[in-house]
Amino acid sequence: MEGTRALALPDIGRDPSRTYRLGIMGGTFDPIHYGHLVTAEQAREALGLDLVLFMPAGAPAFKLDQRVTNPEDRYAMTVLATAANEAFFTSRLEIDRAGVTYTADTLRYLRAQYPDNV
Repeated sequence: MEGTRALALPDIGRDPSRTYRLGIMGGTFDPIHYGHLVTAEQAREALGLDLVLFMPAGAPAFKLDQRVTNPEDRYAMTVLATAANEAFFTSRLEIDRAGVTYTADTLRYLRAQYPDNV
């Protein structure tokens, strides 16, 4: 794996003179596949995103009644699948958060972590 790059949130927004565009690619990623990567890259190009943050769901709200692969395994698969693209970053945020994973909670958290230019 890529060491600390995969463990923290991406460090963007430091230069207040510019705007940073961060895309969020969330999902169960059970497993992550080429379609996820192609979709994220197409969105990055079309929307001029600086970075795409892959967010594997910890306890996916809409799959509570289904068998889902261990979160650590899904996280590791996502890190490996995104490693070759410098514009992709995998976060542990939802994997490490206790309870059911809701996108709205994640977006509120991310908004609080970044300055207004992100």
